Amino acid sequence: MGLSAVLFDMDGLLVNTEPMWLIAETDLVAELGGSWTLADNLAVLGSALPNVVAYIRDLTGTELPAERVAEMMTERMLDLLATAEIDIQPGAIDLIRAVAEENLPYGLVSASERSMIDLVMVALARAGAPNFPISVAGDEVARSKPDPMPYLHAAELLGVDIRRTVILEDSANGVAAGWASGATVIAVPDAVPIEARERVVIRPSLVGLGVADLRDVLAG
Repeated sequence: MGLSAVLFDMDGLLVNTEPMWLIAETDLVAELGGSWTLADNLAVLGSALPNVVAYIRDLTGTELPAERVAEMMTERMLDLLATAEIDIQPGAIDLIRAVAEENLPYGLVSASERSMIDLVMVALARAGAPNFPISVAGDEVARSKPDPMPYLHAAELLGVDIRRTVILEDSANGVAAGWASGATVIAVPDAVPIEARERVVIRPSLVGLGVADLRDVLAG
């Protein structure tokens, strides 16, 4: 039962885009007449855009349709991603390279929209990361994280056994999705603490993490 594939989350794990989300959410909620706190940000951390939109509509009581609120949030995030420097998390590029050099199937699985993922992948490539063979966006699946569907879909695209896959995540919603898929999860907690359990291993960062470590985690 060797390692068959590696699946990476994006926001918070590979790139430090969570501060951008906080800026976009705070600005949008203020425009809608409300106020956005750190607690609100943590409540939706790692969630797909429809879940964030539903939370904001409930919080503000806006009568704008969900589709319009989603457009407003997407516009803000795309502006930030296109104009601000995207910080790559320490160890991220080295790990992606190591996985690619081992000829292991790998992919990117994010709750973000496709348009946002494409901008981040450009930044990762500029930083020296190899291209991802496959990627799954939050708006490309019927159910996003914390549902396991995105990870199961990625495994299907790669033609691998999800039970022999290691998933790297940073948020509670992402870890829940990875665990429910049947994979083994390495969690690098960002803003919210995550507890170790069966098939969930905690790491302080991606620095120094190699393919041998992924194999060891899968082997238990």
